[in-house]
Amino acid sequence: RVLGLGSARTRLAAGVLRGLTPFVGRKKELEHLKDCYDRAKEGQGQVIGVVGEPGVGKSRILLELIRLLPQEECTYLEGQCLHYGETMAYLPMLDMLRSYFDIKEGERDFVIKKKMEDKVIHLEEKLKDILPPLHEIHSLKVEDEEYLKLEPQKKRERVFEGIRNLLIRESKNRPLVLAVENLQWIDKTSEEFLSYLIGSLANAHIMLVILYRPEYTPPWVSKTYYSQVRVDQLSINTSAELVQLILKEGEVVPELSELVLNRAAGNPLFMEEF
Repeated sequence: RVLGLGSARTRLAAGVLRGLTPFVGRKKELEHLKDCYDRAKEGQGQVIGVVGEPGVGKSRILLELIRLLPQEECTYLEGQCLHYGETMAYLPMLDMLRSYFDIKEGERDFVIKKKMEDKVIHLEEKLKDILPPLHEIHSLKVEDEEYLKLEPQKKRERVFEGIRNLLIRESKNRPLVLAVENLQWIDKTSEEFLSYLIGSLANAHIMLVILYRPEYTPPWVSKTYYSQVRVDQLSINTSAELVQLILKEGEVVPELSELVLNRAAGNPLFMEEF
């Protein structure tokens, strides 16, 4: 879960560690996400695109959503797309899977394989045929001779099916909230997998939240269970409120407040780091 991050892997994680600025001006957006979770919990899968310019608070809205959700009620998995990762297949999905299987940095291959096998078989015995494709995308030795004989396209199909079946089956135990950040940098394989997964979500207990900048256009916007949350710059009044809260120690000099407001132009990150 986001709140359990032990290192400052992202800017938001670093903010959690040092203490976040107050959350203001995003009540409507957060309520929409919570409504989508409630629908997903009842078996009406949801896909939500959270779109906005850098620094407007997309990741912060996601964090506030996770804080609202009962930890004992759902499972949260997240993946990151990186600006240098567009050629790294399955990058955000590997983030999610490592978290799901509790894979630690530097663990030996046999330990990772044992964790995968134990978790998959405990979930459902007949799912064990997803292990070879999972091993392959984690760069682990694959010992299944039948899988090794498959053509690359068939292997890819097995990977897609395996990850999808794992997530769908897990969501029957408790709702899944999946998040992928920075889709404007997503690798082609991961984008194609997400399209494949989204095609199976209509009746799943899964909420998929995707965060991206306006220059990216998702290929699944026509789905009836897709909705978009547009995160704009804060209004003048809300920006002024945030500046007052950030500079709460002592009386805020009007000139300083005005300077921050003018320079930040409604961008919460710029206000925080000014």
